[in-house]
Amino acid sequence: MVIGSAKFYFIRIDVLSKCLWLTLKSFNLRLWVITILFLVLWLIDLLLHILFRLVDEFFYSDFKKVQIKEPVFIIANPRSGTTFLHRIISMDGERFAYMKFAHTLFCSVSFIKFYNLLSRFDKAIGSPLKRVMNWTESKLFKGWKGVHNMGFSQAEEDEALFAQMMQSSGIFVLFPFLNRIKNTHCLDCESETVRKNAMDFYESSLKRFMYATGSNKIYLAKNVNSTGRIQSILTKFPDARLIFIARNPINAVPSTASMFSAMYPLHSPALQKTDAEYREWCELSIAFYIHFDEVCKAFNQDKFLAVEYEDLVAEPIEIVERIYKQFHWNFTPEFREKLTLGIEKKRQYKSTNHYTLSQYGYSEKEIAERLNVIFEAFHFPYTSTPQQDSKNSVSSNEVIG
Repeated sequence: MVIGSAKFYFIRIDVLSKCLWLTLKSFNLRLWVITILFLVLWLIDLLLHILFRLVDEFFYSDFKKVQIKEPVFIIANPRSGTTFLHRIISMDGERFAYMKFAHTLFCSVSFIKFYNLLSRFDKAIGSPLKRVMNWTESKLFKGWKGVHNMGFSQAEEDEALFAQMMQSSGIFVLFPFLNRIKNTHCLDCESETVRKNAMDFYESSLKRFMYATGSNKIYLAKNVNSTGRIQSILTKFPDARLIFIARNPINAVPSTASMFSAMYPLHSPALQKTDAEYREWCELSIAFYIHFDEVCKAFNQDKFLAVEYEDLVAEPIEIVERIYKQFHWNFTPEFREKLTLGIEKKRQYKSTNHYTLSQYGYSEKEIAERLNVIFEAFHFPYTSTPQQDSKNSVSSNEVIG
């Protein structure tokens, strides 16, 4: 459904309707309650989003003139270090503009300006609102701690923009029907109309964000789900730069399932990890690898760089320097110092999480056979291997998040 135009607001009502119908048919009381709460919050979000965007149209219409030049997209399979790389590159604040989680909730000029004004006022009176937000974060994101650390003021992926359209696999964290609603994980696989509407809405959102925060900078995004949108992104932004992080599927596939099914014990406790609903996330991860392999051959190699997860863990500063060299950005001594200090804080964290394919009914041999082209391209071992730390390495778990 298009409201006004796709650039103003676009929603996949067909996806939402099917999610609600499947929920109703499930006769799962817990899922019903969570779905009702979701609908209330979704409607509030929709109305506020439309309100803020209407204000933009009347008072900040110049956002439409903003050009998104040479945006940078960090993509990968889920659980492959995109958050870590995104957050350390975003330390180069003179060069890049990046979304914080709060920005993705109502991506509009008016909301971002209001949010920034409120933040300055709060700081001037001793930060009482910040303390409330910190408490809210500790409760709201408690289940993600150590898996994907989140906060309203932290650099975050822009997936909420696609989730608001119902064009995201992320919605199936709440609705365990990933395999029953096709292509929400792969915008490239959708019809031309859906692709155009979704990317028009996305581009308009980025223009609003850049207008509010500094249109002279480069937009820096990370989004694991955009692995299924690579062609759509390059069609809309032909001068985009792509960074792909490659992680051994034997490690990434079960880690993906563990993260995205974290809500399942809450709304569907009867499900077992070997059931189809859990395995769907493993299949999603496998599909992303296959899709990347199918489309990467057409990439402009001057605008693309693949790095390996193990190298990012072992030598993060060297990997960032390699990225800067590839795209002809100036890697200054000041930025190197920022990176060194920022990474130093992350070295002491040790992971207690370990995920295996067997938990979800897969074998290493099966994954190696299905994704042999990926194993050969990146020379991955055919077994799960622990991360070996070097003197400059960070915790593997910190990088995953």
